[in-house]
Order: sequence, then C-alpha cells, then structure tokens
Amino acid sequence: MNKNVTTLVAFDLDGTLIDSAKDFHNCLNLLTKKHNEEEIEYTEVRERVSEGSFSLIKHAFKGSSEKRTNLLREELLDLYEENCLLKTIKFEGADSLIQYLESEKIKWCIVTNKPRRFAEKIVKHFFPSLDHKKMLFCPDEFIEPKPSPRGLNLACKNTNSDPSSSFFVGDHAIDIEAGKRAGIHTIAVDYGYRKIDDLVENWNANFTVSNLCEIKNLIHE
Repeated sequence: MNKNVTTLVAFDLDGTLIDSAKDFHNCLNLLTKKHNEEEIEYTEVRERVSEGSFSLIKHAFKGSSEKRTNLLREELLDLYEENCLLKTIKFEGADSLIQYLESEKIKWCIVTNKPRRFAEKIVKHFFPSLDHKKMLFCPDEFIEPKPSPRGLNLACKNTNSDPSSSFFVGDHAIDIEAGKRAGIHTIAVDYGYRKIDDLVENWNANFTVSNLCEIKNLIHE
C-alpha cells in the first residue's frame, strides 16, 4: 500500500500500546486481601485483562452471586482508578511508531473497550500528543464494545478516514473481528493478553507483528 493513501492507523490500548497487567494484578490482589480470598497469580490476570473487569472478578471470586460480583467489580474499578499508573508501561516500539506516524502526517487514534474515566487518564499520561477528546474512542460514545465495529466506524467517520485505506492494531481476537467487520486492514500483535491456547494465527488478521515498529513497513506496502 502506498503511504499516501494510508488515512488512519487505529490502536487498541491495553495489550497493544500499553502493558497494564501489573496494575490490574496489584488492584485485584488488594481486593482479594480485603475480602480474605487467595491471591491471584500474575499470569492468571495477564491472560484475562482483555476480557475486562467482570472476567477478573469472576475468576478471583468464584461462585459469587450476580449482586456481589457487581459490587466487587465497582470496588476493583475504584482501586484501579487510583492505581492505574503505578506499574503500567508502554510496549516497546510504541513511541517510535507514533513519532513516525506524526512525522508522516498519518492520523492515528485509539479505539478501546476501556471506559473513558480510565482511558483518558492513561492516554493523557502516556500519549500527550494525542487529542484525547477527538482521537480517543471509548464505549461511552459508541455503546457497543468490540467486537462490534461501531467504535471503528465512529473513528473513521470522525476523522474523515476511508476504512479501506486504514489499519487497526490489536492484541485480541475481538480486535481483529471488529476491524474486519469495519472493513479495515487488521494487524495483530503477538505479545498481548490472551490465553496460551488462543493462537494468533487463528484470528486471520491481515498481518501479525511482534514489535510495533514493524508496522512502519506494513502501512507502506
């Protein structure tokens, strides 16, 4: 693809641009300690981060009623809001790729299933050059989370980008499904949050990378 026709590169957030699993692990175990439950291993948290907070609560507090699960989830989210920047880091290649996109005048945005109350705080900290009001898309706006394509549809519409000349980068099968349903070229990263038997090659992404810097060449093919 010629670089002049690449109109937008959209990214998932957790597991793609940032490694937030250690902060989720810390917060979940603060909660299990408070409620006298066993600590959860880091690997158990890491493979579930992309599945959301309900998945983490159901794993840590097995057998809880729906009401208790909802209450525990709210406690977890409150803890996370207070502690979401303690151990989170950017994945290797993130800064280099974003600097490259900006130098090439290629628009980029983030489309995440993370609620805006958390995503905005994190994006403002790690990616200050991004206009978080215009280029950060959360379920608060598009209602249906990925794998629905609505977030990507909204991103393309609001940035005046042609889906057929845009890319979506993600670390989970739902990201790739959302991209395909939106008519966008999909790029899977193989270092993100997934269970060991969830093979990246089964997602049928257009491309797979192990480092974000590899995307520089892909968007120009």
